[in-house]
Amino acid sequence: MGWKKFQKRVLCGKFGKLVLREVQSKDAVALNKVINEPRVNEFMWLIAPVSLKSTREKIATIPNQKNEKWIAAELNCEVVGSIDLKRFLGRGVHVTDFGISFSRKVRGKGVALAAFKEVFSYLRENGVKIISSRVFADNPRARTFYKKLGFREIGVLPRHVKKEGKYVDQIIIIKTL
Repeated sequence: MGWKKFQKRVLCGKFGKLVLREVQSKDAVALNKVINEPRVNEFMWLIAPVSLKSTREKIATIPNQKNEKWIAAELNCEVVGSIDLKRFLGRGVHVTDFGISFSRKVRGKGVALAAFKEVFSYLRENGVKIISSRVFADNPRARTFYKKLGFREIGVLPRHVKKEGKYVDQIIIIKTL
């Protein structure tokens, strides 16, 4: 089961004008900058520096993937983050995994919260019942944010990532839509 097209959504709030839309090739430089921000990259699987070439390659592959969707968040005409969705196939078609990266400059302004609410709506439109991910155990800010969105922590993957020579657990999170 594939995705319906993510129709552009425009939200206005205390943060300004937020546009959510599918990632385009023109977003590569801005998205690459966000994922290479030290306090963003610190909690990602990718290790900085992530090359612009690899970001461009990922963007180019998304339209050919029937189970992936990458949503850009553009605040006041500047791409400040994204949410990457990967739908399971077969018996897990009702489940979608996600990754998120938002610039530090928009933290605490409600941008990611607003973006997620729209993404939840889109997922429901596509028949998704469960959204899940993993969060580094040493990222209390993200864990608090996900709880605010209604995610539950359901398990631990011990020593699942290695950061700066130390092993860190990952927490499995889920939300029923």
